[in-house]
Amino acid sequence: MYGIKLLANSHRKMMNEYPSATEEGRKAAEREQETLDWLAEKTVDDIYTIYDTGMFNDITRAYMIKAMKNIGLTEEQKCRVLEELKWLQDTQNAETVSRKTSI
Repeated sequence: MYGIKLLANSHRKMMNEYPSATEEGRKAAEREQETLDWLAEKTVDDIYTIYDTGMFNDITRAYMIKAMKNIGLTEEQKCRVLEELKWLQDTQNAETVSRKTSI
């Protein structure tokens, strides 16, 4: 995926120009670089498959909660949105939702 390749290359350049002062920081930057390089090799279909494992559901849910708090939804509205999100994640795959959804 081209966008991830650009991000990986930018990250690599930043690591070289501004190396971490600590061993822990260097190791964290290297782990991030390895992850970005790995993702850069994946196709869009691979990314859909990864998302469909459910490993990102909690992160997606946390972003949704933050967004709903930021715009001031009521507790009832938040519950309804989260129930719908859970239902969608359980019943529809990422490709279908991604390709058929627009604002």
